[in-house]
Amino acid sequence: MKFTLKEAKADVSVIVDIYNKIDKLKSTKALGEENKFVRAEIRELRDKLNNSVAFKVYRLVLEKGPAKVQTEILKEPPTKEDKAELLSRLREELKKHKQYKTKLIKNKKLSEKAALRAEQFKNQAKQTRQKENIFSGIRYLTTGGVFTKPKSIINMEINHLERIKEQKTPHPKVKLNYVGTELEFICKANKEDLQKLFAQQKLGSNVYVKTDGSIRGVTLGEYAHEVNVLCKEEDMKSVITKVCNIIKSVGGRVNDSCGMHMHFDMRNRDSIKAFNNMLRILPTLTAIIPNTRLDSEYCVMNKMESLSEFVEKYHNNNNYRRQAINGAAIREHNTIEVRLHSGTLNPAKIVNWFNIIKAAIEYKDIIEHDISVEKYAAFFEVNSALASYIFTRAQKFKGNKIDSVNDELDNNYEIAI
Repeated sequence: MKFTLKEAKADVSVIVDIYNKIDKLKSTKALGEENKFVRAEIRELRDKLNNSVAFKVYRLVLEKGPAKVQTEILKEPPTKEDKAELLSRLREELKKHKQYKTKLIKNKKLSEKAALRAEQFKNQAKQTRQKENIFSGIRYLTTGGVFTKPKSIINMEINHLERIKEQKTPHPKVKLNYVGTELEFICKANKEDLQKLFAQQKLGSNVYVKTDGSIRGVTLGEYAHEVNVLCKEEDMKSVITKVCNIIKSVGGRVNDSCGMHMHFDMRNRDSIKAFNNMLRILPTLTAIIPNTRLDSEYCVMNKMESLSEFVEKYHNNNNYRRQAINGAAIREHNTIEVRLHSGTLNPAKIVNWFNIIKAAIEYKDIIEHDISVEKYAAFFEVNSALASYIFTRAQKFKGNKIDSVNDELDNNYEIAI
């Protein structure tokens, strides 16, 4: 079948369009997205290209000369001008195609570079948003404040020794009340050895060890310490028992220069009512501790005043915090501190002391009169075990000059639940 020169000229743009489509499909193949449908489409386009009139004319003119073109394809003999025009047009279109192909390759390279830059930027952004966090000695990584692998925290190796070296604060998301206990004592273990012992018992989230220069009577080979114990109120019995047993295992002892301070959590409580009620039970508290503790410069008896008045006086005199009931701790720790108890490593004394004060803190009303030992059990309706403990302790110290050392020798007490 023969075609006219006019038809051949009209077919030139079809050739370039086919070339462009084939190049696009080849670029898809280069990106690794080739499949049988892409290959089939390329074959179909190549067949269409081979059957194109203009393509045949161009190929014959270049390879076999004008005579062959005239005899094999064209119905009418082309003039010299027609041949020149056809060749010029084809060369121009193919030149445009070459430029398009070059641009396609360039764009492909640019897109690959852009993809690489985007990946680098993504990794860089990820690194800048990553943050190493530490909570109670546990180190963990977050990206944008979120665990990238939430379950990894479960498998994390907890370094309790490292956690013990950090001061403790209540977990901000835990709504339960905490209690902080400060134990002052003398023992044969130095700070590092004591930390290791606590770490072995997995007390890293509860214990912080520091030295105490206010303790006297330390002999050669002994060390003075203050151990801060923080735990939820419901865990106090088990944690305090474990801590005291460890301290006693290394020769832990107390004397009159030692004290036991306790911080009561006020985040979920009425601090004004709590402070008032704690002052009201001072007659009971002073009756169940060694008499020598009442002469300590670190535990001065309070006068009846409001919490705001106490804080104002503390603002003008830093030593005012050494009152038996320290209201100034509300500013620093959101707690009220009771500094009255003598030094002890007896878990029963510590936990019972906590329960005695807690009853006053959680009493429904503001108490308007002092509560003595005789009135305490009935007023707060405490259980018989705690009432018996209070009565026994009061009888022990009534009219007797007993110091902390001798008091600590008496272990005939049980924790009143």
